[in-house]
Amino acid sequence: MKRPKKPARKLPNVETRCIRGEWMWRARVKLHGVAHVGNYRETQDEAYEDSRRLRERLAQTKQVRIDQVTIGGLLAGIEQRERARREEANVKRDFDPRRDFLLSFWAPDTPIERIDRQEIDWLVSESIRLKRSVPTIRKYLALLRQCFYEAGIVMPEVRRLPRQEKRAMTFFSQAEIVDILKRMRAFEHGLKRDRDVAVASFVVLTGVRSGEFLRLTTKHVDLERGTIEIIAKDRSNPRLVPITPALRPIVDELIANALPDGHFLQSLSAWRSMWRRWTDRLGITINGRLLRRSFITNAGYSGLSLADVRDLAGHKHSSTTDIYMQAISSRLHDAASHAQAFLDIPQADATAPESQIADDAEAAPPSSD
Repeated sequence: MKRPKKPARKLPNVETRCIRGEWMWRARVKLHGVAHVGNYRETQDEAYEDSRRLRERLAQTKQVRIDQVTIGGLLAGIEQRERARREEANVKRDFDPRRDFLLSFWAPDTPIERIDRQEIDWLVSESIRLKRSVPTIRKYLALLRQCFYEAGIVMPEVRRLPRQEKRAMTFFSQAEIVDILKRMRAFEHGLKRDRDVAVASFVVLTGVRSGEFLRLTTKHVDLERGTIEIIAKDRSNPRLVPITPALRPIVDELIANALPDGHFLQSLSAWRSMWRRWTDRLGITINGRLLRRSFITNAGYSGLSLADVRDLAGHKHSSTTDIYMQAISSRLHDAASHAQAFLDIPQADATAPESQIADDAEAAPPSSD
């Protein structure tokens, strides 16, 4: 796909980026060396209006003065600055949980200079005990470090955080995928239900990535030849996915619900909101990455070779596909161990004396052979 010519920038505090073959504009404002950006718009004028509103909101941060020495007052001033600088929903999502967690360890009237290294290590230990992830603990420490910075005090050194344990790869079995799709179709005809079911079924049967699906249009679907052209991120070496009899009705459903420009979904935010909506409805975690992982692992379960699974998944290197094969071997090992636990096979007594073994052999009846 040839990229169109880049348009000229005529207004300040805006920038452009090519998204799915179209140049979009967004606001970009710098404050104290930190760049703040807005949402993508179709025209420069809309992006410039966003930049003007963004500058007005950022100007309010200069009026926030933090002259407190207690952790509660410092957090209140930082919160006021965050609410002036960022959207309300983002503050509730990012700042509020960290503030509440810190205030659960220290009273709001605790002077910041009384917090020493021992108390900070205690905060880290309790966070690990509560099974908080290492990135989340780093966010707690970053907010605490910001409190020390606002008070003009150097934060004590923190002990080194442990490495985060690698989680086992999770995926759905074929029976679980069928049950999930049935539960999705069982919902009353709500907003975009049929389209969402078609998208989930398409990901299950093809294993496409989120970016590959968002780049997919009706132009890439060739019903006469029975193939779908999947465009990679670097737009090189596209792979062809055959339209099987099981995939054909799903493709027809996607084409029927396609957008006017030929895309099947509008943006990445629509992709993410769709999975969040169904996670809340079904009560289980479901997303495109998990369905793609299930497609690859179920392809390995079916007995395909490593090279065939690699080509179906669109991996450049076999080493990436081998990670999924190791997850299959691990699950098979756990399943075999679970099944063998029910078998009570008597074991030979290795400590029995040789004379007893010989007597048992003489007492045994002769063989009919």
